[in-house]
Amino acid sequence: MVGLIAVVAAASSRSWSSLISAFRIAYLLTRPLGARLGNYLPQAPDNGGLGLGTVSTSALFVATMRGLVAYLSATRRDVSDRDSRAVLR
Repeated sequence: MVGLIAVVAAASSRSWSSLISAFRIAYLLTRPLGARLGNYLPQAPDNGGLGLGTVSTSALFVATMRGLVAYLSATRRDVSDRDSRAVLR
């Protein structure tokens, strides 16, 4: 799985594929992991989960997404030269 994501990242950074197709492929590859975490975190410890509950799990996911958006907005690490040239035209 990690190897496939690395191939997608390399392909998008070297312009072998479009950024949209790279995003969609990465989304498809990582979606099962997100679903697994979404089921594992709220599940009771007796059933093999962490027992956080659905509200705490949702709050954790929202906080993580907000943190990532704030980080990328502040650092602009997600903006490539290719993106900035397209915006300037």
